[in-house]
Amino acid sequence: RIDEASKRQLCAAALHLEETIFSSKSLSNQVKRHVRVGYTNLHVNYFNAMLTAARQQQQQQQQQQNVQELVLQSATQLHFAYCSSNNTSTEHLSVLHLCYELASASNNNNNVKFWTEAMKRAHMTRYGSLGSNLTSVRNGMVHTRTILRQRDGYLQVKYNFL
Repeated sequence: RIDEASKRQLCAAALHLEETIFSSKSLSNQVKRHVRVGYTNLHVNYFNAMLTAARQQQQQQQQQQNVQELVLQSATQLHFAYCSSNNTSTEHLSVLHLCYELASASNNNNNVKFWTEAMKRAHMTRYGSLGSNLTSVRNGMVHTRTILRQRDGYLQVKYNFL
């Protein structure tokens, strides 16, 4: 559990990265993507802190949606970084599930379709011949969502693989 001072420090570090490195004109987009992937842990902690704080503070619905959209924008950039470096990694699947959940919460059907297709492609690529059967892909997506997005998800699944 992260205390308030640590949350503020985490958010400040994430914003500092966005303002300095990721908006820099002197670095190529490819370098920025690789740096972003390198800071995945910081991004995930930032996402968790922002979403948890929005939920715990009983903010108004509009404020919660604003936080979710902010996290979705940042997670989208992380997704694009993974697309160019490690498209089928476990971390990328986790980011895809997060983006899908946030898009679903926003009730934007175009975003939901985009994230559904991105998850489907990543699962089909990762699991090879398993990915040629759409039912298997759907089952795989549910399986990875359970493991990656739920507390103790690994204990809730029938097959203990990722």
